[in-house]
Amino acid sequence: MYIHIGSVMMLLGFLLFEAQFIHVVSITFTALVLTELLMVALTIRTWHGLMLAAEMFSIIVYVVSLVILKDFFGKVNWTIDPHSNYKVAVVIVTV
Repeated sequence: MYIHIGSVMMLLGFLLFEAQFIHVVSITFTALVLTELLMVALTIRTWHGLMLAAEMFSIIVYVVSLVILKDFFGKVNWTIDPHSNYKVAVVIVTV
């Protein structure tokens, strides 16, 4: 199943971000991280405060890593662009 999810993410990343090929890896990785956090959140039936804190901590660590590792992720401007965020949301919802 995970091969299917990864394949669909990469295919949609190539199709939606064709002009920004250099950012495809970071954009699909962002979609993967957010998809996994969403899957964890949807699996939990009874929420505990520590679970919510762990989800928020994961998101915060990822955002901080975007800033710290900006050479690896390329320009971080695509995270602010609403058009790119829309495309990332399409990738997440499709998977």
